[in-house]
Amino acid sequence: MLAAVTIASCSTESDLQVNDDPSNVIANLAAQTNDQSNIGLYKGVFTTLNAKYRGTVEIRVPQQMSNSNMNNYPSATLTLHDGKIIELKAQETVMVGADIVDLEFTGSKARFLFSVNADGTEPLLAEENYLGMESGIIVLKETSLGPVTPITGTWTCDVCSPFMGGGQTQTFNMISPGAGGAGALTTQTTLSSTAYAGTGSQDNCNGPFLDINRCSVSGSFDPFGNGNNVTWDGTHLYRDTGTGSLFFGNWSWQSNSNGVLSGEFITDGVVAATLGSSVFFREDFTGFTAAGFAPAPSAGQLDSTRWIVGGLSDGDLAYGATGDTGDYARGTSNGTGGILSGGVYAFDFTSPATNRILGAQASVDDFDPGYIEFRVLNTTGVDLTQFYVSFELSALNREDKAVNISVSYGVSLGGTPPALFSAPFATFTSTELQDGAVEISLLDNVIAPTLPTLENIHIRFSIDDASGAGFRDPVGIDNVFVIGK
Repeated sequence: MLAAVTIASCSTESDLQVNDDPSNVIANLAAQTNDQSNIGLYKGVFTTLNAKYRGTVEIRVPQQMSNSNMNNYPSATLTLHDGKIIELKAQETVMVGADIVDLEFTGSKARFLFSVNADGTEPLLAEENYLGMESGIIVLKETSLGPVTPITGTWTCDVCSPFMGGGQTQTFNMISPGAGGAGALTTQTTLSSTAYAGTGSQDNCNGPFLDINRCSVSGSFDPFGNGNNVTWDGTHLYRDTGTGSLFFGNWSWQSNSNGVLSGEFITDGVVAATLGSSVFFREDFTGFTAAGFAPAPSAGQLDSTRWIVGGLSDGDLAYGATGDTGDYARGTSNGTGGILSGGVYAFDFTSPATNRILGAQASVDDFDPGYIEFRVLNTTGVDLTQFYVSFELSALNREDKAVNISVSYGVSLGGTPPALFSAPFATFTSTELQDGAVEISLLDNVIAPTLPTLENIHIRFSIDDASGAGFRDPVGIDNVFVIGK
């Protein structure tokens, strides 16, 4: 890739004069037309291979001015996920319009070599090291077409094997080339002390809602180079101002020895907090097995101080109550096979099974009609007046009786049950005549109740027959989140 060395060495230590103010360097770079040059700004992500440390990287490559006695040395900043900052510097200047090969950056705790083509394409890092630990860095060049947004995060394993780290939290970093909208993504993932680069895409964007946009994201990486990819999909929330970004979702991998392995990924909190929301609630039902509801939930259960159900033959479940048998705890199912008993399930309509959802099977005695409800407590100390609410509703169209899900909301004051109002979401109805298809709708909108501090906002999903005859389609709820201001 790189043919010519483009580094101009300095003859003596006394010649070194470094501009220590990175903001000045960045301003100078931004003022130049460097889109097709080796000169410019490169941004990306960093991780140690043991996943102990991760962060973002910014590499600044200024042009050496021929009429100046001051040498403009490239510099870099490594910002760790916990906020610590490490500065690095090169001690050689760069000539514009030629390849850079193995330009060394060093600091008190870190070191790496940087190479890039003369036109600024294919930036590569080598010999990355932090505190004596082998590391990996991926960067993209920022151009006038849009900013590069590096985001740090982690992934965890719910269905694991020793190869997947045995449940250890590991690195899942993301680079988004642009402020938002549809486009390509680059990922950096650690797995068994190796860092892997992956690709992804962002689409189905909508918003803004409360200054926050939402996009769907998906991608993969190949740990063995044989086409057996780890795949992932999820959601990206971001602000148009570029001051906040949050990725979260699920991953899965069909292993040869241990079946389907799966888990979830999420942005580091230090980045997510910059979304500026006062209340944030998210539930994707990872690990849910429909083992019931309890105020101190065990594995596979939902928190009954947050979630309740009603319209079951075993009775309506109150907030803070325990329901771990019968209709409240029907277990896992893919929704197929024989006729299902009415009640609450952990459905997974995917094949192979990779995505658990909170499921409801209606029958003559259950969810006919009935509801699933959750609440979010305002602990901010101030009244909130706007909420962005988003969720996915789905159905497996295996029967000839369609099921309807409608959404309402309300605020409880002083512990009194809320008065519920129809929410501005489209009603979800499964198809009447069975065709075996999985139907999914992503619904989101803004609601504007006044929520006093230490009170709850309630969101209810009401389930009822829609049309047709016979048995009812299984339905479910997934990827619920609420942002309040």
